[in-house]
Amino acid sequence: MPEGDEILRFARARDRWSFKAMPPFHIEPPIRDAQQLARLFTGRRAELSRVILPLYNGRNILVRGMLGVGKSAFILRLLHELDAQARAAKGKLLPIYIYHFYGGTTDDFYRLILFAVAQVLADKDDDEAKGVLEALRGIKVTASRSRGMGAKFGVHLFQVAKAEVDLEAKEGATREVTLANPFDFLARLVERANRRFGRLVIAVDDLDKAKPENLRLVQAMLQGALPLLRSDRLSFILTGITLPLARTPVRNQQREDPHPFTEESIAEAAARSHGIPRLFNIICARTLEQAALQGIEVIDAAAFARCYEAIQTSRSAEVTPQMRAVLAVAKRYDGFSSEMPDEALDKLGLTTFIELIPLADYLVANDLMVRQEYEGGVRYTVADIAAKAAQS
Repeated sequence: MPEGDEILRFARARDRWSFKAMPPFHIEPPIRDAQQLARLFTGRRAELSRVILPLYNGRNILVRGMLGVGKSAFILRLLHELDAQARAAKGKLLPIYIYHFYGGTTDDFYRLILFAVAQVLADKDDDEAKGVLEALRGIKVTASRSRGMGAKFGVHLFQVAKAEVDLEAKEGATREVTLANPFDFLARLVERANRRFGRLVIAVDDLDKAKPENLRLVQAMLQGALPLLRSDRLSFILTGITLPLARTPVRNQQREDPHPFTEESIAEAAARSHGIPRLFNIICARTLEQAALQGIEVIDAAAFARCYEAIQTSRSAEVTPQMRAVLAVAKRYDGFSSEMPDEALDKLGLTTFIELIPLADYLVANDLMVRQEYEGGVRYTVADIAAKAAQS
């Protein structure tokens, strides 16, 4: 065929293969078509069964995996499954799927959830929810400069059954919406949403796609949002980032706080763990050891800093001179990736990044480096706990 007929050839191929649309492969799973998603999604039955009841009963789950492995498809299939099973059991549950949100401040996270909940309630003629939506969309701006949602993100509200409980609007209850304190609004709206729809199961997808340099910001955002994440009124599905969403310490007597840690020192440990549970546990365990050696009773932020410096010094002493040299190169060139300069490879005595991967994976396995996947490939960076070893 002559040049310039690409569309024609495309259309004829589609007809020959009997495809309704081309291409038939989805880069992202279909969000709004449960039947199509069910046809595309196969397997993971054991994983689905494992998390259905925990979510229904108010627990949070974390979905981890490499970029493109199918986390979003799994989450969507899970939400559809939850919705279908709750309906069959005549239970009350509302799944909400939020995507293309890559992190921000804790208040940004609160506003994000507030937007989703307000959108649900606004459809039921909830005046406060409508006011919140308008403020978040920038329609109303109060004297306190209510902040709206500036970033682009998506919210998909699943079809819900007719609410069994109707809320009566209070007469004369008029107030101007200000979102300088989004958590206060959110607490009220979540309570009303629970009465209408039962438990809210909120999936916040794409957090794992935050740029590597922003991972600590995402970690800090979620750490700040722990009061919401630990609420018994909602269940959350998060991707990629981990932190202690529930405390299950082994004690002789149960406590509600993380003693001997404080909330601040726990946040510091989480920030230095790169979102990796294993590193978080290692840091906390070694901090307890150091605190015991130093006679520290309460591990506040200052005490954690002293303990952590000792941990880094001890970790550096455990690393062989050869590995310290490798870590120093990684530190100097901002990690190892396919984009690293030839000069860095020359210092390691290698010619390609592919040759370096086994060594980098060895360092990851020994908690000296962190492997981070992003759209451009994979990057290995020095673990914060090994920062002193990389200075040699």
